[in-house]
Amino acid sequence: GSLWYLSKPKFVIAMALAWAMLGVSIELRNPKQSIFAGYLDSQISAVQISAAFIATIIFTALIVRLIKGVIKERYQERVLELTKSQEEAQTEAAASADYVLA
Repeated sequence: GSLWYLSKPKFVIAMALAWAMLGVSIELRNPKQSIFAGYLDSQISAVQISAAFIATIIFTALIVRLIKGVIKERYQERVLELTKSQEEAQTEAAASADYVLA
């Protein structure tokens, strides 16, 4: 939600969550004995795979959102450049018309 629904994306929130999920996934590849004692292998594996999947989804969303932001920024810059060029052309045309009429 922090990447898509806020006026300015909060990349830090999503990055922290993705980083945490990545850490969980990596830790559960070789879990401590206390984790083995409290949970079944299938449960540990399910959490490890789920954490890796969630981290992948978040990192993918971050990359997509970042690319979208860069494209939008460049598009807006280009629109501003074109608008300026059109305004300058209209000003020059108006000045030329005034010169011809005078």
